[in-house]
Amino acid sequence: MKESMYRGAALALIASEEKPHQFLLSKRRAVESQTTHQRWQLPGGAIEKGELPEEAVARELEEELNLKEVSLNYLGETNIVNHDLNDNVTPLYLFLCFYSINNDLPELLDNGASELRWFSAEEASAADLLFATRKAIELFIDHVDQ
Repeated sequence: MKESMYRGAALALIASEEKPHQFLLSKRRAVESQTTHQRWQLPGGAIEKGELPEEAVARELEEELNLKEVSLNYLGETNIVNHDLNDNVTPLYLFLCFYSINNDLPELLDNGASELRWFSAEEASAADLLFATRKAIELFIDHVDQ
């Protein structure tokens, strides 16, 4: 295992207000990396220098989905060996926010994603997810089931 050169990643698990265990995921469009190409992910991304994890996830939600001033609940953090990033050890911070499944999907901005879709926990477990997204969903399900 290698120590990460990244400050970590902050991800938002956007859950349905009406249906427990429903998550909003985006599908990455074709990119330079075959490890992330056309795979499903949670909104979020790298924490920039000088940024707190909650600032990073709020920035990413605005950049990716045009969601502003969302209420974020800190769920926890874990270190993961990220197989999508050359087996780097990456701190992962997870935040929860709610969005009504009855609303239109958020606006998908031009950020490398091609599609947004709601997933049940069962659908997500069978989907081709980025490694960090899979770990974040597992962390959330463990948190809810306690």
